[in-house]
Amino acid sequence: MKYNKNIWYVFIPIIQIIFFMLGYDLTNYAAHKMKLVYSRGVAWGITVQMYVVYYVLIVLVLAVLSYFMEKKLFLMSILASVVFGVIVFPVLDSYPYRGGVVILMGVAGIFINYLFWLGYKKVKAA
Repeated sequence: MKYNKNIWYVFIPIIQIIFFMLGYDLTNYAAHKMKLVYSRGVAWGITVQMYVVYYVLIVLVLAVLSYFMEKKLFLMSILASVVFGVIVFPVLDSYPYRGGVVILMGVAGIFINYLFWLGYKKVKAA
């Protein structure tokens, strides 16, 4: 079976978005179970929902750019991570745990695109 590259440009953003949402939920659940966080402030509040919208927009723009500029995907992933980090950074003053988890999940999710691209290059070369 031939490896279809174009289908991954649709599935990778979906995988990235699911990773972000599941990662945020699981880290909050684990923090509450380990009694590291006592407040309800780490749940899906309005600000985190807005960060999901920003994250989805960044991931979709990155997917489109990676289709046209495949060779510069690492640089684009770094720039997308910095942009997302700068958007979320102001919340670190008030809610350091929530902001840190959102930034961590966002940056890790953004680089999923690059990791799949590395895997594709490896399969293509073989």
